[in-house]
Amino acid sequence: MFGMTRPTSSHRTKGWLLASLGLIALASCSLGADQHLATEAVSQFHSLYNTEDYSSIYASADNAFKKATSEADYDTFMSAIHRKLGPQKSSIGTGWTASQTLSGTQVVLTFNTEFAAGAATEHSSFVQLPGRRISLGITSTPHCSSLSD
Repeated sequence: MFGMTRPTSSHRTKGWLLASLGLIALASCSLGADQHLATEAVSQFHSLYNTEDYSSIYASADNAFKKATSEADYDTFMSAIHRKLGPQKSSIGTGWTASQTLSGTQVVLTFNTEFAAGAATEHSSFVQLPGRRISLGITSTPHCSSLSD
C-alpha cells in the first residue's frame, strides 16, 4: 500500500530484540537502585542495633517474621547478641543479588561485619514494594573465634 512494505520476520525479530534489551536495561537500573536502598536499610539496622533499639528493628520486619517470633523473644535474642559481640564497628559488602518477583524486588546483601568483640558474616534480605521496603530479616553468622570465651 502506497509504497510501504510489509515487515519481514527479520525486522520483527530485531524489534523484539531491541525492546527486550531496553527492558533489561531498565530493570538493571531498577535493581541497582533497590540494592542501594537495601544497603541504606542495613546501615539503619546497624545504627538501631548499636543503640539497642530492637523494637524499631522488629517493627520494620515483615509479618511472617513477626508471626514466627514475639517482640519479647526478639529483644531477648538481640540483647544476647549485643552482649556477646558488642556494637557493630564496620561492614564491608561482599556481594548482592536482586530478583524481580510478583511480590516486588527481592534484594539479598552479604557483608563481612566487625563488632567490638568479634566478626560475623551477615545476610540481609529485603523486598522492595512500590512505595515501601520490607525487611525480611538479617542473619548473622559469627566467626568461630567470636564465640569463644
